[in-house]
Amino acid sequence: MLRCSIKKRRLMLYINGYLLYFFKRKKCLLSKLLNILKINR
Repeated sequence: MLRCSIKKRRLMLYINGYLLYFFKRKKCLLSKLLNILKINR
């Protein structure tokens, strides 16, 4: 039981970290795309 809960907690932390990283990357990509659109206009 204990080992399972620790595994679950670790998995949740890993998923949260991955999501944060992914969103940061997306924000960066979106800002780059917006800049390109501004330049094209």
